[in-house]
Amino acid sequence: MGRAGLQSWLLACVTALVLAVSPARATPTISFDLTSASEEMANDLRAASLAAAAVAQGETRSADLVSAALADYRRMIETLYAYGHYSGVVQIRVNGREAASMSLLSLPPQITQITITVDPGPPFQFGQTRVGPLAPGRTAPEAFAPGQPALATVIQNASRSAVVGWREEGHAKAQQGAQRIAANHRANTLSADLQIIPGPKLRFGDLIIQGETTVREQKIRRISDLPGGEVY
Repeated sequence: MGRAGLQSWLLACVTALVLAVSPARATPTISFDLTSASEEMANDLRAASLAAAAVAQGETRSADLVSAALADYRRMIETLYAYGHYSGVVQIRVNGREAASMSLLSLPPQITQITITVDPGPPFQFGQTRVGPLAPGRTAPEAFAPGQPALATVIQNASRSAVVGWREEGHAKAQQGAQRIAANHRANTLSADLQIIPGPKLRFGDLIIQGETTVREQKIRRISDLPGGEVY
């Protein structure tokens, strides 16, 4: 056997030994305990889970699985907020340990089980609500009012629609300002004060043509159809 053949034989032996000592990792299992959630909410919680997606894709690396589990805390909470639940409890256990207590620097060699438990808690209603100032003739969405379900999506829509209202009035730089949101966990209410910054009313300026072109200036102005002097 030549030198090259001997090296190939030794490499094959070492590879076989490593495979015998270190068997392939099995894909972990993942389970959800969402008994207190509605069917629709439970489906959205499962869909929001990065850990569930990683398991479905056959991920076995401990660091990637734990990182996904850690990210799921925020994703579960955001989903609860979208349904108006602001006192929910989320537990994510990896190999029986709370994921939040695990360090990415000292992880178990293999992840076998991930369990996500979510107790949504009671639904909240809006307490005091305010969004403004609003553009002339505009009103806040009906869903953004005291006594209505305090969905996070309703808050986002109230702010977005107020900004759009100002922009349609020519305030192209209108934007969302400060938000003051407070939850009363005894009364299960959420108060929201959304500030809108309209910014100045803008008008189109003059069209300035620069650089060399074979197209006549008059034609360029006609094609651009820039309404100089008019409200943006």
